[in-house]
Amino acid sequence: MSATIPEFQRYQLAFTAHLRDPKQHAAPAGVPAKRMAVYEEIVFNNLLQSVSACFPVASAVLGKRKWRKLVQNFMRDYSANSPLFREIPKQFVDFLHSNQDIQNGLPPYIYALCHYEWVELYVSALPLEIQPVSAETILDLNSMLAVFNPTLQLLSYDYAVHRISPRKKPSQPSPTQLLVYRNTEHKVKFVEINAVTYQLITLMQSQRLTGAQALKYSRSSWDILMLRPSCNMGYPYCMILKLKKLLLVSFRKNMTNRKPLAGAAPASAAVSSAALPAYPTKL
Repeated sequence: MSATIPEFQRYQLAFTAHLRDPKQHAAPAGVPAKRMAVYEEIVFNNLLQSVSACFPVASAVLGKRKWRKLVQNFMRDYSANSPLFREIPKQFVDFLHSNQDIQNGLPPYIYALCHYEWVELYVSALPLEIQPVSAETILDLNSMLAVFNPTLQLLSYDYAVHRISPRKKPSQPSPTQLLVYRNTEHKVKFVEINAVTYQLITLMQSQRLTGAQALKYSRSSWDILMLRPSCNMGYPYCMILKLKKLLLVSFRKNMTNRKPLAGAAPASAAVSSAALPAYPTKL
């Protein structure tokens, strides 16, 4: 097979194989060791800087040695499918997601933490225009459909990733739901929500339900809705009113009388961080 490859391509393959894994692949014949060392340093350092910039918490939690080793494994084992530097963090998350052997040698929360940090970059770069919503917008959850911020992402993890730091590493799982969006000032915001709020927004967004329809389907989970009963407009109104300013929610008429789909997941269903897609699915 190699005999059919032109000589210059065989040289390129040998050159890049050595850059990826110098211990397993010898440098091409005739290349001075000092020159090869310069290439090795430049290529790896560029990759290390690109990855580390997106994952400051994960890199700090692992420490310099383990983080450097992880990036070396990424460079050696993963075949990136994009030449763009801005896509490198996504490729790194995909690498972690698809490589269980690598995760086995790391803290159990490391993939979820990296995914959480990467989402900020993803949401900040979404090519979507966000229109401000008037504070006087009339909210009628019973008969209208909520229109959410187009950058909105709903995330569910096994660990409280937003609280992890080098001094605060979790010792056990703690199911956590987060809401991520970009505001009109182009700033990415994270909001911690509870399981019922997570499901209500999911139902309203993915199945095009009114708040009343979504709440009717989720009424068995009201007992874990962390909202003050003093609001006299009812639980669904409380939830949406509290999030309106953050999510830039508006409303439009519900043209159909749709019912929740029978196969929708219950609010109590936990989503494992190991099962999260490397590229977030819009819920």
